[in-house]
Amino acid sequence: MHSDVAAKIATLHTAGGATAFPQMSAQGGVLVGTEAVVSDAVPFGMLLLTGANAVAGVAEPVVVDMFSQGMLQGSDAPDSPQVGTSSFESLWQLNEVAITAGRYYATRKLRDSAAGAISNASGWLPGSSP
Repeated sequence: MHSDVAAKIATLHTAGGATAFPQMSAQGGVLVGTEAVVSDAVPFGMLLLTGANAVAGVAEPVVVDMFSQGMLQGSDAPDSPQVGTSSFESLWQLNEVAITAGRYYATRKLRDSAAGAISNASGWLPGSSP
């Protein structure tokens, strides 16, 4: 779920004033006996649901590679998308190499009901503006 949804769920209270989900926080936790994972990679206001026993996955080993021909933008805040003033360095001209590490990971739903999504999840919680 997105962090805005987690934050709202964590602040819900019962009619008696007790915290409705005491094991839940804005960083995740347990929601109705199910682990809740927070990620800002999930679209704003979205709640994604996955049945762990309904999804299979496999991870390939990490592959380390080296290349000496390419252009790099040596910045901790690179331009995206690049513009005319973007500064790039040629590995070949500088006689340098770059090392990369990559890993492939694949998942597959074992049944159609393995995953679902709730959009505008933060809109139906108390205290939300229309």
